[in-house]
Amino acid sequence: NLAEQLSYTAEKSLKDAGDKVPADLKKTIEEKIVALKTVQSGQDVGAIKSASEALSVEMQKIGSHMNASSNQDTRNNNQTEEKKG
Repeated sequence: NLAEQLSYTAEKSLKDAGDKVPADLKKTIEEKIVALKTVQSGQDVGAIKSASEALSVEMQKIGSHMNASSNQDTRNNNQTEEKKG
């Protein structure tokens, strides 16, 4: 079931990212996971699809945030190396 896979992936992504995900984003994603799990037990395909899409949108924010953090780390490392050189 795609909804179950998405919930699992979201939970794993939050766990793997740890403290790198801002608390407000983490809370929002956890809420979307709960909402998806709540509707996936029912038969309302539209509600399942809507909840899945909402969670997917929030999950993309983790990727964006991680990329931004990685880029900032790279810039900081480059500046440190320039100061040493």
